[in-house]
Amino acid sequence: DRNYILFICRVGVAISRPLGAVHRAGLVHRDVKPSNILLRRDGTPLLSDFGLVRDPESSIVTQAGAGGGFAGTAAFAAPEQLRADGGDIDGRADIYSLGATLYAALALRLPFDGRNHVDVLRQIQLGLVPPLRKFNPKLPRDLQTIIAKAMDPDPARRYQTADHLADDFDRMLNLQPIRARPAGWMTRASKLVSGITGFPVQYNKAIVGKNAF
Repeated sequence: DRNYILFICRVGVAISRPLGAVHRAGLVHRDVKPSNILLRRDGTPLLSDFGLVRDPESSIVTQAGAGGGFAGTAAFAAPEQLRADGGDIDGRADIYSLGATLYAALALRLPFDGRNHVDVLRQIQLGLVPPLRKFNPKLPRDLQTIIAKAMDPDPARRYQTADHLADDFDRMLNLQPIRARPAGWMTRASKLVSGITGFPVQYNKAIVGKNAF
């Protein structure tokens, strides 16, 4: 439904803008997911639950995220959040999680579907997410490109700020050319080869074997 697609795009803008303000304040939400996006009676979306907020520079975390274990929801977490060493977490992890949230809203299913938790974690790490239009061919190609860039497993290839993500949504909604470009054949081939051969990744013990999904 066209109206539903437009609504989800506007949700993307409405959440990206305040998320950008959070990041400019030096904080990372770390748990952007569908259940943490609330709607007012007038339909205005709000980002909630800042219980896992982290200051990357001072390593200050709220009580819910203290203790050094995994904090967040694995199904919507960026690959760097899932590694045993915690990775270098910054605002781009939230951009990934917002992309995964919007993907789920548009595809009406989770981005990754594996035989077990370890298989899902491998898919997340390698970025083996099916193209959005596989589940809804009526979606605009630009929308698929925006979500794919937000969900790139490499933080350096994602939108570097939440405002940049919001800007591309605005361009699409205004029928203007977006800045994001579909992944090139080398990137797609690299993901395919990695998916076949695999590589060892140490995941946070708080995720594997537990219902963090």
